[in-house]
Amino acid sequence: MLKRLISSMLVVVMVLAVSCTGVFAMIDDEKALTELEKANEKIEKFIENAINAGDEITEKDIEKLLDITNDTADKAIVKISRFGVEVECILIEVTIGGQTILIDPLRVIRA
Repeated sequence: MLKRLISSMLVVVMVLAVSCTGVFAMIDDEKALTELEKANEKIEKFIENAINAGDEITEKDIEKLLDITNDTADKAIVKISRFGVEVECILIEVTIGGQTILIDPLRVIRA
């Protein structure tokens, strides 16, 4: 009787251990995607502000925009990689103040 009880408890513990691992993995993926969305929204906001500045934007402003967006993307990649999710920057063309520049929003490669 005691052996059956112990065996049953071990089975329950093993089932819980296996199922919880999957749950934690889903939580990490959700956290990673949340970080990705935050970074992309931040980058998009910087782009919109620069576009709205129109012809008033200077070369120095564009350089600053590129530095900020690159820094935002780099920090997000480091944060997201901690969750075991691989992301990369994809370059998109954006025209700001008559200049076409490449900005780097993020996308997931492998979760």
